[in-house]
Amino acid sequence: LTHSAGLAEYCGSDLKKLSKDKFVRKCLSAKLQFKPGSDSKYSNVGYTTLAAVVESISGQKYETYLRDKILRPNGLEMTDHYFPDTPTHVLAHGYKGRRDKGNISDDISRLGDDWWALKGAGGMQASVSDMYRWYKVLNGDGELNNDVRIELVKPHAPWISNLAEGYGWYFRSDEDQNIRQMSHSGSDGVFFSYYWHRVDENKFLYFVGNSGEEETTQVLRQILDLLTS
Repeated sequence: LTHSAGLAEYCGSDLKKLSKDKFVRKCLSAKLQFKPGSDSKYSNVGYTTLAAVVESISGQKYETYLRDKILRPNGLEMTDHYFPDTPTHVLAHGYKGRRDKGNISDDISRLGDDWWALKGAGGMQASVSDMYRWYKVLNGDGELNNDVRIELVKPHAPWISNLAEGYGWYFRSDEDQNIRQMSHSGSDGVFFSYYWHRVDENKFLYFVGNSGEEETTQVLRQILDLLTS
């Protein structure tokens, strides 16, 4: 959860067909990047491994467990990996230049259950209102077990200067190591999203774009400059 296991960053391209068995045999047998616990380096493979663990323990598909145990009980109705009952035109399409790249749920659906290069580490979609709802859940207004919630919103890996890894978050602190900010971004090169919570000032921003990471982050930087000025 803190990217400290030494696992590889990726195991093939996101939308390349890959079964769970092949993921376990191929991706978890690769040479470690470093001795577990000695460093922290971003790893999609680590989070896909966690999805496989969830399936093994729960006896359910990862996405079903996530939907039934976390998303829907907390009021996140428009957060999921795919939306079979939602018309395609309602979902955001990605654009690269003038080319319509479609919606990622269509790409995932074509792979059946063989999308283990991405499962657990990406491929989710959410409405803006759902992400605001998730922000409120993480601040205590939801159905998460409170002990679990507290663990989700604090750093766990050792601080390096004023930065530390949490469970899926990056934390920034002041010089006394009081938490100032928790954030995380995600991108596939077309879609880009950023969750930003300035803890010490109680400011929240969720920002998402669908026209390329470089173009989107230019706008994001301007917004953050305004919020932190």
